[in-house]
Amino acid sequence: MSPGPLPTQDSGAQLRRVHLRPDLGAAAHVLQARSLRIVRVAIEAPALIIVTHGCKTVQVAGGTTVRAAPGQAVALAGGQIVDFANEAPPGARYEARWLVFGHAVCNSFAARQALQAAPNAHPHPARLLSELPQGLHEAFARACQALAPGGERPDAVVAHHLHEVMLWLALQGVAFSAHRAPPSLSERVRALLAGRLGHDWQAGQVAGELAMSEPTLRRRLAGEGHRFGDLLVDARMSFALTQLQASDQSIAAIAQNVGYASASRFAARFRHRFGFAPSAVRVNGREG
Repeated sequence: MSPGPLPTQDSGAQLRRVHLRPDLGAAAHVLQARSLRIVRVAIEAPALIIVTHGCKTVQVAGGTTVRAAPGQAVALAGGQIVDFANEAPPGARYEARWLVFGHAVCNSFAARQALQAAPNAHPHPARLLSELPQGLHEAFARACQALAPGGERPDAVVAHHLHEVMLWLALQGVAFSAHRAPPSLSERVRALLAGRLGHDWQAGQVAGELAMSEPTLRRRLAGEGHRFGDLLVDARMSFALTQLQASDQSIAAIAQNVGYASASRFAARFRHRFGFAPSAVRVNGREG
């Protein structure tokens, strides 16, 4: 799963789905049918992942690796590329809960207060929490519930619950940095694409949205080591992976949501990006 911009699906309320409040946060219940390694995942916003079944290994730039067993958690900083290995137990599935913290929450006065209450807390690319206080579990559950549809809690209430989790993390020595360097051009492009992944995006249109010419866009992306077409495909496939893991939407519907009328073409592109078929993620393996 990619904890960047995480649009929700519109299917029935009883179905598993990603719950999002733009700029505040997102919550997801991830299920995976088998052990899989997922490389080069863009983590665009800080996240807390609690593993409930199986194990999760996270490798970040510089070689830092953390491994979380059931009942443990990983706190991830935003603005980085990581590799995941989700290990399913024999005869069972991998399962985890994600909570993503949006820009408005991380940069708020309440977030700064949380850090002042725990001066020994520091940012980490990836930090293992081997023991979770009961209070953190409870705060995590309240934040996930606040992000869920139904009741339509005011944004301020949702932010309050997310800040409570941040305070518990700070007391465990984990801080999510409130200040980041200005986003790179590739990050700005990914954020723009994420708003409408099913749109037939062209480089010239994206350049216009970002107030530059297409040659300038391509030149500056190349300077960051990227190509526009690759960014578009990766944004679409990363979102599709999130939906496969954290929603009950059909593979065909997910393909359409990311701009593929042909499910077979989508599956081929997905396999090329991740090295496994979309159906490999699904607990029941269904295609439709």
